[in-house]
Amino acid sequence: MIMSDHLLKIIDNITNDNTVKSIINSENANQHTCKDWLVEQTENYISIKNNFSLCIAGGWYGLLAHKFRQKYGARITKLTTFDRDKQCGVIGEQIYPNDKINFEWQSIENFDPVDYDIIVSTSCEHWNDNVLNSFLSKKQVNTVVVLQSNNYFSRPDHVNCKNNLQDFENSINLSILDSQELHREDYTRYMIVAK
Repeated sequence: MIMSDHLLKIIDNITNDNTVKSIINSENANQHTCKDWLVEQTENYISIKNNFSLCIAGGWYGLLAHKFRQKYGARITKLTTFDRDKQCGVIGEQIYPNDKINFEWQSIENFDPVDYDIIVSTSCEHWNDNVLNSFLSKKQVNTVVVLQSNNYFSRPDHVNCKNNLQDFENSINLSILDSQELHREDYTRYMIVAK
């Protein structure tokens, strides 16, 4: 379900519950658009594998994991999404109870991605470059990596936005296979596919 901006504003006016606001925000139109774009634009890199394991770093309540499950079904042999907020998994299991998503409570600093064929994160603006590159250095050589960041500097939780796509590419210590931009009303989202 995609929440409209109008409904989000109404909810913001009637509750101070940050968890409720966060759940609702996770289903806004921009979240769906950016995640649909990722799933569609990476098909050529992901579909080359008949069966694969996939982990999502900073996966929040599991919307992206859900979209991958919808697209690839049982071809995903192991689907893990992890987040540093313990509530995300508890809530995500209720939102997507039938998707066979493994929700883990873990920080990116402590998660080991070595067993995954595909690593994805749409949350790169939430970690500094050293943390992200240290996490990615643990992967297998042929693991496909899909990352998104943005130039949405006005959000206080965005501690590592990038000025442009080139800055984002330069910040990642991997071989870039593809890079793209998606222009939104308030920001531009950057995406890279790498190995």
